[in-house]
Amino acid sequence: MATKRKVVRRAPGSARGKPPARERRPDVILDVDCENALLFLVLRNIGDDLACRVSVKFSPELVGLGGERVVSDATIFRRLAYLPPGKSIRVFLDAAPLLFSRRKENSFRARVQYRNRSGNEFSETFTHDLDVYRDLPEAAGASIRARAPAA
Repeated sequence: MATKRKVVRRAPGSARGKPPARERRPDVILDVDCENALLFLVLRNIGDDLACRVSVKFSPELVGLGGERVVSDATIFRRLAYLPPGKSIRVFLDAAPLLFSRRKENSFRARVQYRNRSGNEFSETFTHDLDVYRDLPEAAGASIRARAPAA
């Protein structure tokens, strides 16, 4: 009786026919959080490897803290040595009602640049429109409270 042989094709470098592992890499995003009518910029590594030499360039610059500071010029956005996977850094931008009362144009772009451990460079641009937070009940309620006369 003849014996049948089963042929298993393997990808180069894979063992027992398993597909090759996906390359681990950092994936850094710049997001916006609104909590209790306060706006935060959030730099987050959603990837599965360390991000090195992280920087963010904003256009236009973001003035916050009641109009007192160019938040987008903070050192953390210019030269962050590394950002581990799963790590987030929240930076206070401004109270929503104050920001909306000062700014006519509430959209901005953030270009995030970083490297992986091997030195490969990555870059991505995120566009945000802060007006999406204007109609949130918490932001609207804070705006009403900010305009109410003191008792």
